[in-house]
Amino acid sequence: MNPFLLLAAAADLTAALVHGLVGHRLILVPLKYARLFSTHAFGAADMSRRVLVVTWHLTTATFAASALMMSLWASGILPSGSGPLFVSAMHASFLVIGLGVMGPRISSLFRRRIPVAFVALMATVAVMGWLGS
Repeated sequence: MNPFLLLAAAADLTAALVHGLVGHRLILVPLKYARLFSTHAFGAADMSRRVLVVTWHLTTATFAASALMMSLWASGILPSGSGPLFVSAMHASFLVIGLGVMGPRISSLFRRRIPVAFVALMATVAVMGWLGS
């Protein structure tokens, strides 16, 4: 049993649950069509919302699939090879992109629980995946 990969799996499972359930309720449900706009690429505001929902849940699925793979590698059911490094790099890129998008508002970001949890979970998966590989 690889404790680093097991911790990464737990962090990713937490990310999947928080992103998929809590995030959906706090971000996507309140997102009303009146606040959205039509786009040339996707059409009406309804389609813009659908694209956001798909993108949101693809990210959730990525966290869930990463949690599954990390747990399989941690337990030795599957040989890990360079898989944990790939997942680690992917989560490090999520962290860098997320922080980069915040730009000058990054200091205000850490006054809220959800952004702190995002940084902690992405960093945990990135570091533990790297240490466990």
